[in-house]
Amino acid sequence: MNFPAHVAGEVGDALSFNGTNQYVGVVDSPLWAFGTENLTIEFWVNFASAPGGSTGEPADIFIGNDEGGGDRNKWFFAIGGGHLEFHINSPSLGPQFFPLVPFSPTVGQWYHLAVTRTGSTYTIYINGVASGSAVNANAIPTANAPLTIGMAEDIGFMNGALDEMTVYNQALSPAQILSIAAARSAGKCKQLTIMTSSLSSVQLGTFFSQQLQAIFGQPPYSWSVVNGSLPTGVTLSAGGILSGVPANAGQFVFTVDVTDSVGSEATKALTLTDLVTIPPPTLRITKSGTLAVPGRTSDYFILVQNIGTTTATNISVVELVEMENFSLTSVNPPALSDISTLAAASIIPWNIPTLTPGEATILTYQVQVKPSVAIGQTVRGQSVPSF
Repeated sequence: MNFPAHVAGEVGDALSFNGTNQYVGVVDSPLWAFGTENLTIEFWVNFASAPGGSTGEPADIFIGNDEGGGDRNKWFFAIGGGHLEFHINSPSLGPQFFPLVPFSPTVGQWYHLAVTRTGSTYTIYINGVASGSAVNANAIPTANAPLTIGMAEDIGFMNGALDEMTVYNQALSPAQILSIAAARSAGKCKQLTIMTSSLSSVQLGTFFSQQLQAIFGQPPYSWSVVNGSLPTGVTLSAGGILSGVPANAGQFVFTVDVTDSVGSEATKALTLTDLVTIPPPTLRITKSGTLAVPGRTSDYFILVQNIGTTTATNISVVELVEMENFSLTSVNPPALSDISTLAAASIIPWNIPTLTPGEATILTYQVQVKPSVAIGQTVRGQSVPSF
């Protein structure tokens, strides 16, 4: 939220946070409902100022999942009062901080940090070296809220840059963590990968063009079909553009190969469906957000997914909001009206130009819940799509 800036990182691009109001929100998922399972969180960090704060109110929170301040369900990884710390809390647990690992980083220098849980033992690593451990057998509380990077609880806004933030549902070994830290700018072991997972259905006798995508290689890429066949009239260019006017209907299964400039290769099987009539696209919309508390800022996330087999275009999404209960503070991506206009309205309109099969996008907005809203009062909002 509030647009952290892209800057040069230790590995690739990093996100730079201003220490005041910038962070990244991710729609809630069971992937970080850890409970009693093993875990690893590891990343690179570069501080723009010396961290301060205290154990209870850390200056820089790297990542967290919380329902708000106080004894609510939450966890986060942070630095405060000169210590790295992992924190859990819930109405039944109360605040717990462990292990407390002394850390005095130099401003402007990249550090690799990690925390693992193996059984009930938590270990914090600095630059690949285990620097402190503690035992805590409590289950990590599951928060019904988005994952946040760069802050938690509306405190601890990160002042500096974060790169390669990664969460695992397993405990990496000390050797694995050391190898990631030792790799530095080379990053984790990344292999050339074809990112295109599926193709849009195409219409018999109608021109189409789809670009295949690859990552983690050294461009330029060279593409080819190495197995199977394409419909008559359809070709794959060396630049990865699948295009043409299909002359026969049916499903065509084929394997593509991509080679990068240093000779690395990757292959993937794809299916192109050539239909006489294109079916309408199928969209799924889900919404999540932080707990609405009078006087506090709340963030809402709308996930729009194309779960069909055809590309959806010009998708209108309208969020219906009871503006008498909120003050609108930000919308991302920008809506079709500016915030000053939206603040007096009861709808937030977006337009998504295109969503290919399997593609998703996230729409977010931030509101201030008016202090006059009574505790326990129901406040409403609803997302409505059309295309």
